[in-house]
Amino acid sequence: MEITRACLKHHSRCLRAPRCGIFGPNLLNAARCAAFIWPKSPAKRNAHPAEGMFQTCSGTKRPVTGRDLKLIAAAAMLIDHIGLVLLKDSGLYWPCRAVGRMSFPLYCFLLAEGFMYTRDRKKYGKLLLIFALLSEIPFDLAVFGKVWYAGSQNVYVTLFLGVCMMAALERMNGNEWERLAAVGVFCAAAEAVRCDYGAVGMILIGGFYYGHCRREPAGWAVAGTTALLLSQYYLGSGLLGLLLIHFYSGERGRIRYKYAWYGLYPLHLLILYGMVTVHR
Repeated sequence: MEITRACLKHHSRCLRAPRCGIFGPNLLNAARCAAFIWPKSPAKRNAHPAEGMFQTCSGTKRPVTGRDLKLIAAAAMLIDHIGLVLLKDSGLYWPCRAVGRMSFPLYCFLLAEGFMYTRDRKKYGKLLLIFALLSEIPFDLAVFGKVWYAGSQNVYVTLFLGVCMMAALERMNGNEWERLAAVGVFCAAAEAVRCDYGAVGMILIGGFYYGHCRREPAGWAVAGTTALLLSQYYLGSGLLGLLLIHFYSGERGRIRYKYAWYGLYPLHLLILYGMVTVHR
């Protein structure tokens, strides 16, 4: 009993704040104790202990929440489609498309984030598939002026395939070559169904999956390179999306009307098509 009390007393001394600041002599002992406490904490389960300590000690906090990323991605998408549908022959076409290039990287990151935290991945995939079906006619009407155009499918098809790809990668226990082969299969599938962004979209989603979900730096390099290639004709504006992700705090933010976020895509495309029809 006396030995147990002595050990507890010693550990309590180690956990006290050091008198000479954050770099005091007890910091190493406190870090060791934090290493045991951190894995049991559900709130910050994906934050590195050293990173959390640094942010707390320095008093800095990343300002962007998940809700902020959604709002920015939605606004950029709206601007992009306004340029694509309404301003094709205007001088504002290029600026609108340039702003819109950061939208898809943000949505792909949010897709990987949602895949990582959702309680029911099957339901998540089914929801994307349902909205892919609901969005196809509005997409074809707004972009191609036809009720049905087989040459291109809406972006929800891309996101649905992306979730299927991440689920397949999650279940694979093979080496990295097998995982890369799986990514190649989904890239081929994306090109076969001619979904928006095609194989490049799969690579971008795969980059965020490896970089964000699996904590592999190479994934971020792939995501950054792909975002740059997607916006190479627009001064690399797609990298602005990754800059915003860099300031992401990991907090979800207050999000209401979940299904309204999904319905925004087909709804705004129908509105834009209606505006084009009225002006003709």
